[in-house]
Amino acid sequence: MLDHQREGQVPRRSGDQPPAAYVIEGTFPDVKLRTDAPVSAHFAVAFAKALKAAVQAHNGSLRSIAKEAGVTHPTVTRILDGQTLPDLRSISGLEVALRTRLYPTELYQQFSETHSGSNEPPGEAEQSR
Repeated sequence: MLDHQREGQVPRRSGDQPPAAYVIEGTFPDVKLRTDAPVSAHFAVAFAKALKAAVQAHNGSLRSIAKEAGVTHPTVTRILDGQTLPDLRSISGLEVALRTRLYPTELYQQFSETHSGSNEPPGEAEQSR
């Protein structure tokens, strides 16, 4: 059984680092990721960008949004900073609290096997070669 060190932290069986560990340029979530960043890091960037925009459009504080979502303020901050992958509880709670879709539902299409098994979106893979 895997231990959860802190609420909102997702255990990593694959050895993946937190999404921010793969940043080569910018400040999370407005970043460029390393070419070896796992798919989960790309999803975390897209989710954090959507979350950041929704929080800015919302009239409440980050603490009040977290409370309404049923997650802690530090959990939301770690997601926005790329220090953790959001779990389903956090994703669903934040979507309901902010009344908007945050999860990047179409991003999977950019990671199909037709892109040489790369873990990065096709445009980025071609630029880094």
